[in-house]
Amino acid sequence: MSGQELLRVLNPVPFLSLLLQAATAAVMIFLLKAHFSPNEFDLHERNGMLPIAPAVAHVALNWGWGRANYPWV
Repeated sequence: MSGQELLRVLNPVPFLSLLLQAATAAVMIFLLKAHFSPNEFDLHERNGMLPIAPAVAHVALNWGWGRANYPWV
């Protein structure tokens, strides 16, 4: 699998994670003010750590492009 193909698979992961973060934050803020459930917070917290690995892989796969366009990198 080439770098471009890998990026096509990898790039949607942080986007979907962002959507899940927004949904769980909305649930926590608007629906659970009176009775907060730890299960929603657990999903929100674990999903917050999810984009770290794809972000590192994204930078690693695009490092050549960055060095070609920004020589001081």
